Amino acid sequence: PPTRVMPPLLPTRVLSDLQPYLSRRGDGSGFSLVCWYHRQFWETAEACYVPEQRTRIKRHKEMRDYFSGKWAGTKKPYNLWLAERVQRPGFFPTETEGDRHVTFQPLVLQGQLGTTGAMINTRRVHELMHHLIGAHDEDFAVSELCSVEYIAAKFQSGAGAMLLAELAAARLSFPESSLAVGQVKSFIGRRLDRLLSPAAPNATFQLAIQEPDKSVPSRNAQMLGANLLKYVIRWINKPQSLEPCILTISEHEGRVNQVCWSPDGLLLASVSDDCSIKICNASTGEEFCTLKGHGDPVTSVAFKNDGSTIVSGSWDKTLRLWDVKLGKETQFPITGHTATINVAAFSNDGVMLASASGSPGHSDYSIRLWYAGTGQPIGNPLHGHTGAVFTVVFDNTGNMLASGGADCTIRLWSTRNCVQLKLFDQLHTDSVMSLSYSPDGAFLASASLDNTIIIWNASGGNLMFGPTLAHSNGVNSVAFAPSGSLLASGGGDNMIKVWSPVRGSPLGRQVELSGHKYPVTSVAFSPDSSTIASGGDDATVRLWDATLAISDKQDSIPGVNGSADASSNFLMRPSSFTRTKSQSFSDRTASDDQDKVPKTPEIKPSVLTQEDLQQIATTGQQSSHHLVETCLSIAFSPCGNVLASASGTVFGKGSADVIEFRDPKDATLSGIQLKGHQRAIAALCFSSDSQLIASGSWDKTVRLWNVSDNSVQLDASLMRGHEGAVSDVDFSPDCQTIASVSEDRSLRLWNTTTGAQRTSPLSKHSDWVRILFFRAPMH
Repeated sequence: PPTRVMPPLLPTRVLSDLQPYLSRRGDGSGFSLVCWYHRQFWETAEACYVPEQRTRIKRHKEMRDYFSGKWAGTKKPYNLWLAERVQRPGFFPTETEGDRHVTFQPLVLQGQLGTTGAMINTRRVHELMHHLIGAHDEDFAVSELCSVEYIAAKFQSGAGAMLLAELAAARLSFPESSLAVGQVKSFIGRRLDRLLSPAAPNATFQLAIQEPDKSVPSRNAQMLGANLLKYVIRWINKPQSLEPCILTISEHEGRVNQVCWSPDGLLLASVSDDCSIKICNASTGEEFCTLKGHGDPVTSVAFKNDGSTIVSGSWDKTLRLWDVKLGKETQFPITGHTATINVAAFSNDGVMLASASGSPGHSDYSIRLWYAGTGQPIGNPLHGHTGAVFTVVFDNTGNMLASGGADCTIRLWSTRNCVQLKLFDQLHTDSVMSLSYSPDGAFLASASLDNTIIIWNASGGNLMFGPTLAHSNGVNSVAFAPSGSLLASGGGDNMIKVWSPVRGSPLGRQVELSGHKYPVTSVAFSPDSSTIASGGDDATVRLWDATLAISDKQDSIPGVNGSADASSNFLMRPSSFTRTKSQSFSDRTASDDQDKVPKTPEIKPSVLTQEDLQQIATTGQQSSHHLVETCLSIAFSPCGNVLASASGTVFGKGSADVIEFRDPKDATLSGIQLKGHQRAIAALCFSSDSQLIASGSWDKTVRLWNVSDNSVQLDASLMRGHEGAVSDVDFSPDCQTIASVSEDRSLRLWNTTTGAQRTSPLSKHSDWVRILFFRAPMH
């Protein structure tokens, strides 16, 4: 760029007057760049010069072309409007023709990328991506962000944090490319400490090559020139799988006791035994500020609903409110507890605060309510727990508060009257450490040191699911995802587990995330449910990609173990799933029995009432329809108006009922009963067009039923091959294949039309395979 564009005294005067609003940064060429950083100036310039979105995009495209080198070597100015103003006689009297040519914009101005002597073109590295995103140039932006050379140049120029911010912005701006961008962001977040090391400028290439061959960083690294890969060591038998940990933050010097997201998902707060509260950028891990004031370990932190304030509780027996933007306390500490404060929480509307205390040698096992604005107490302390209180959480309305503690009980309180409403004291056998309401407020999840998670009916206090054995050394934290589809838990076994619903059980499938070296103390979902934050005794905060953690290929992720627990006899509400099942394997059989092809199924009219359906959904049993038989599986058709339920006893024959909801207002629903299996039916599944039903049974067979057009003539085809009880079946999305799994540890694929096996059995499991499903096609 030209070095003389105005009289020398003018920029000196401008820089002197505007010094408080400017920042300087150099580039590799030796020039000094001056940047506005005062927001008012930035907003004024944008409103004055680029007020319209169309104009703004146009300017971004022009700057994109400049920093990408598109105009390199061409003569300035670039348009007639500019030419009329800068080519007036005498405007630049000493300027030569060569000064009016656009300079080239290589990534490296001098030396070789990845070596200590390389001079990076920081103007290009700092500016280009901003304009690519502003110009909505997805292909160019994603290509640049995923380039290993661009990543190396960013870190070599000291702009690693900026790169993480660019990746986060691109992921939001270009959702169709979020998978590729997410892989790069995850790669950088996991290797951040190595990439930031100035002693290893070539680390980017080495680390990228070490990623799985099919990952974006590795594929791009393999295409680099030989000169850049000269000193790279190739790992022959490296793991060929993706890791779900996307960022590790190591800012604390002691155990991290709790993590919490800001309502907008941009910030992450954490508290620690080092007596500090740290607020970090959730995308880059950069520390936003450190809040100090507590004299003892800080145990709890929570954001207010508008994100402006956080509350913290400490062993120093005080609550403190902090202004997030200013990084200062908003008022004097709130006092009242006579024992260590274990937890603090805001109500959803931000009006109330709740805190709870208790520690060995102190008798203050109280819960206290406060006005968030003034810090004044609300009513009398809530007494009832006979041991330390470790967790409190408001319901969605703020009218109810749930608490759990060392006395192994969960209690519900009215925040209006400050009285206890309900007591759950029958199932947990050790301290209740964490509670979480589901997004709709219908369920309450509890986590305990007895290694279990229980899900309760939040209003009635009835047991809904569990107890489920979750961790091997106590469960310290539990959290529902805001989407309501996932549950996360952290335990003393150093593991995080992500639970997703399978066949009716909200805790049906678990995925283990390993990475913490010591017990996990806290887990929290981001507001969009895409990311899990965790804190642990190893003094780190880690971020995990929740979407990768629950992917169908979780067993190929290092540090991730997936399994499904099909022992629950409960159903989630059908509206939550395309297909809903309930299964029980407590009375499983391995009997070798009749292998005869059954006759045409007996058709028997039946009646199922709304009360029967309700009983099936809540208890897994029904009295009026199957009498003493157990309901083992239930499935709704994709069209939504047909229900199939399967039943059977251990030694009796199994049957299935197909019921059509002719009139939602009519309590009497007519249907037909399918018979043919010689043992209980353990699994049912509808085809995507609702025309076929596949069933799997303890008689080791899979059968296909045609129920199209409510036809009375039902055809069943028999599929033999399993050597043990069939535990689950599923249709492929195109309905051409049926998959089944069995007690014989195998998975088999069947041709829907002929009933023949498509391939040899897939037998790599080491135990009974209980759950399977096809991955939905990507759109």
